[in-house]
Amino acid sequence: MRLSLMLRSVTATWVAVLVSAVTNFFLTPYILHHLGDEAYGLWVLIVALSDYYMFLQVGVRSAIVRYVSRNLALHDTAAVNRIAATGFYFYMGLFLVVNGIAIAVAHRASIFFAIKPANVAAFTGLFILLGFAQACDFPLSLFEGCLEAVGRFDQLYSFRIVGMLVRVAAIIVVLHRGGGLFGVGTATVLSTLSLRFLAVPLAFREVEGFSLSPKTIDYKEFKEMLGYGVTSLSIGIGIRLRESLYPVVIAKFLSAAAVTIFAIPAKLLAVPLSGIGTMTEFVNPLSSQLDARKDNSGLRRVLIASTEAAYLLFAPLTALMIVLGKQMLTLWVGSNYSGAYPLLVLLSFGLGISATQASTQSMLFGIGKHRPLVWLRLLEGLGTAGLGIVLMRFWGLWGYALASMLVPMVVNLILVPRYACSLVDLSLFTYLSKGCLKACVFSVPLVGALLGFKYLFPVNTWPGVIAAGIGGGAVYLLTLLLASQLSKNRAYRWMSLDTVAMIERGWFKRDKNIELEGPEATAILEELDRAEQANTLN
Repeated sequence: MRLSLMLRSVTATWVAVLVSAVTNFFLTPYILHHLGDEAYGLWVLIVALSDYYMFLQVGVRSAIVRYVSRNLALHDTAAVNRIAATGFYFYMGLFLVVNGIAIAVAHRASIFFAIKPANVAAFTGLFILLGFAQACDFPLSLFEGCLEAVGRFDQLYSFRIVGMLVRVAAIIVVLHRGGGLFGVGTATVLSTLSLRFLAVPLAFREVEGFSLSPKTIDYKEFKEMLGYGVTSLSIGIGIRLRESLYPVVIAKFLSAAAVTIFAIPAKLLAVPLSGIGTMTEFVNPLSSQLDARKDNSGLRRVLIASTEAAYLLFAPLTALMIVLGKQMLTLWVGSNYSGAYPLLVLLSFGLGISATQASTQSMLFGIGKHRPLVWLRLLEGLGTAGLGIVLMRFWGLWGYALASMLVPMVVNLILVPRYACSLVDLSLFTYLSKGCLKACVFSVPLVGALLGFKYLFPVNTWPGVIAAGIGGGAVYLLTLLLASQLSKNRAYRWMSLDTVAMIERGWFKRDKNIELEGPEATAILEELDRAEQANTLN
């Protein structure tokens, strides 16, 4: 993957994150105050329920990214077409199945959750509509997966940005005209879905020789994809349980209004944390290429640098939420919801640490060593729900938030990294100290700066909060700059950032050799390894 393409992809990802942050920031309180706690909680519940349709794809999407990326690197166009056609017609079958399930289950779901009569029609209609949207997701994900395989995240996120802007306009128009839950849901679904169809022509343009001819359907290829995908599905189940089970559990044991209270801090964190996860999506195809070349040292560098980059974003975000989170909630959705601050703090750690492991998971998928993740993600999802149900009996929503912090921390700070490190001959201590701890240490001056702003200046208005954030951010950047300069001295070498070092050493130039074959590529890669080792010793 070229450095220029990688930088464009990361840039497009973060532009999408910023647009999503801004739109959700202004749109969430607008929708919440127009719909009310009950209707908003139902919307969160419907979205969570529709997520479970994704289990039916049996992980084929991840297999498409894996095998298309690998075969493109090997210049095997025929194999790429077999994978694409096989996946597409499988997805078209799922399109019909999901629509049938949505129609059959919609009314029963309203009875199970004891929906109030006034909301039953809207709930049932949206349940069916989201079922249709998820059904369309299956064939569309084939084209998006192919774009991911060639590293064109810039294109994917470009039309997602446009989709977000269209969604905002549609929702505002609907609410302005007196639309309720069904109107908001319809505007959201249709505006988002329509622009995803742009991935179809882009896939044909970007993937060389791309074809969906039924003649290229290969059942042997499909069996291999299922073998890879079933494992991915099991991992996906754990992730979905972690992300989408809380509305179901809270709605069943507490109420739809309680779902809203829990969803508010989760919503505040969702956009920046998704940015942390998606900015490392290129790790999957890059790892596939490195694995194809048996470049174990390259995989080690990718693992440490991508984790470090994630923590360089996670640490200051968590510091900001801890110090100024209560003021942000009050200003964002009103003082009635400031009581959700303890939930925000707990979720910042739990959801944040989970997001930082996106790069590690992407690497494991890229090298095809993701099978043990099945049990780890199921442990994370079911463990959070099980412990949350128990703790809710004592502390209500706080108990579920506490479970959402404790279980993900154990899984994502110990279990997943330990397995990944064993595959690339890296010690867990090195991984945690270089990839995780260093970024947290560099955030300590930021915490001090934010506390200083909080107690010396008023931060009960948005200008005050923004000023504190800018001031704290400046301190954080200066800290990183100082560490980078000091690391040039041998005595302070431990302060160096691996992310910066990889770029400075021209490691990404290795990608220029990714198309080389045989002994020539091996010789070049070995020479680059020797040069880098010598540079490190000096």
